[in-house]
Amino acid sequence: MMVCLIGMLLPMCMFAQQITVQGVVKDQTGETVIGASVMEKGTTNGTITGIDGDFSLNMSPNGTLVVSFVGYKTQEVQVKGQKQLQVVLSEDAEMLDEVVVIGYGTMKKSDLTGAVSSIGNKDIKDSPVSNLGQAIQGKISGVQIVDAGKPGDNVSIKIRGFSSINAKNDPLIIVDGAPYSGDINNINPNDVESMTVLKDAASNALYGARGANGVIIITTKRANMSGEAKVTFDAKWGANTRALQKYEVIDNPGMYYEMHYRAIIISQRE
Repeated sequence: MMVCLIGMLLPMCMFAQQITVQGVVKDQTGETVIGASVMEKGTTNGTITGIDGDFSLNMSPNGTLVVSFVGYKTQEVQVKGQKQLQVVLSEDAEMLDEVVVIGYGTMKKSDLTGAVSSIGNKDIKDSPVSNLGQAIQGKISGVQIVDAGKPGDNVSIKIRGFSSINAKNDPLIIVDGAPYSGDINNINPNDVESMTVLKDAASNALYGARGANGVIIITTKRANMSGEAKVTFDAKWGANTRALQKYEVIDNPGMYYEMHYRAIIISQRE
């Protein structure tokens, strides 16, 4: 009977040693993180954050909380008897580099089965060009950029060549989730955060016949709703000068005939 009594009281003593820990999970900008995983380390005891980034968990007062969320570094917090916590998650840059935009959301590159290429803001920013089409030239395989070579002229984009002789063969352009009917050259390269190109039927199946010539998904930069305001300035300049040596040119048909005649005589002698 004594052994049974001790066995009955032991779980009550263990339960009495637990405390209720409440807290909020935020990112580096101060925005709350919804749906973050909050687990007691070494156990299956856990919960997820609510719509306000808050959580409540019964756990050991000397336990450790493990907080994780997609795109952020996992954070471990020692409770040490505290009942109110605030956890700040920092972005995992290495993980974000491996995420690409697809038709219905985002996906890791390792999970993709279609032909998808992606470039970021740094690749676009480092290119001294006047339009977005020239910025992606030579950076994505299977994408052909045809430039007329005239100052201010638009470029033509073809994904994996021409699919029809009767159509324009221009790809479908999606800007921030909405189809864009304008010219891609009218989009300011400085406003673009990332670009994803869907090049085959498996990757652009969501768009149906509209994506037959490929799909270009553009994500623009978004302003932070909190913190200090920031203004960026970017400028490029260049100069053209005439060659130091002035070459003689033919001014009239008579000079052209004479030079042509001399060339024939020299070639016959040789």
